[in-house]
Parts: sequence; C-alpha cells; structure tokens
Amino acid sequence: MKIKLTTNKISTTDFIKRVFFLLYRAAGPEYGMGIYRRKVNATEDDVWQNVCTAGDYPFETSKERAEQRANSGEFYADYCFGRMLKFGCDIKNDVIELRVNDEKGKYNSGFQGFANKYPTPLAIVVAVMDSFGLGTDAYEKRE
Repeated sequence: MKIKLTTNKISTTDFIKRVFFLLYRAAGPEYGMGIYRRKVNATEDDVWQNVCTAGDYPFETSKERAEQRANSGEFYADYCFGRMLKFGCDIKNDVIELRVNDEKGKYNSGFQGFANKYPTPLAIVVAVMDSFGLGTDAYEKRE
C-alpha cells in the first residue's frame, strides 16, 4: 500500500517511526533467544534506533547494510529487541509504501508478530493516524 501524507502535522519520518513502534508493541512478547535482546519499556526512539541500525544483529555488515538502506529511504526490521517483525517500508518522493508479500494484501501471523492486531497495511495506517489524533483526511492512497 502506498500513501502520501496530506497534513503538515507530522512528517513522513514521524509516521514511519510510529509504524515501527506500534508494530513492535503489537509483536510481543519475545520468544526463544529473543529474550536476550529484550528491552523493557522500549521507547519509540529506541525502536527507531534499533530499526535504523539492525540493533538485534551485532555484526558490522548488518549495521552497515541497515544504515545504507535507511539513508536511501528503505527501512526494514527483521527482529527488534527480540520481537519478530519482518516488516519493511520505503519512502520515495514523500510517498510511503508499506510492503506486504502476500498476494491477498495481508500480513502473516506465523512470522509477523504484529499481524493479529494489524493484519493489513490499511490497519497500520489507520492506527498510526489515530495515535496522532488524525483521520483519513491526513493521507491519500497512491498506486
């Protein structure tokens, strides 16, 4: 799903930061080895930093790749503080694309921990807008 914000109350970065934060909160709890990456009471800025630096992967190449992607407007979180997200989005020319790999346009709850709460990109967009006190007039869909 692609959208363009039609409000100046939030930036595209504010929007994307909130997306990852809401998905992180919905994806809990941590399982298996993820408990070693857990961060109790992670803030939105903590989550954003983790996404932009591949914080759950201590390897230098992972961090470099994450920073290169972020600099080009591509954001992806495989795991964030031990929670499985496997979610990505892009920003190009102020158009935000929330990626989904399923042909039906739904996220897979088997490996995307947030999918039970946010099954579609539209559900994510609505939740983010609600969290900022904005309605559906704050964005427009793009193809």
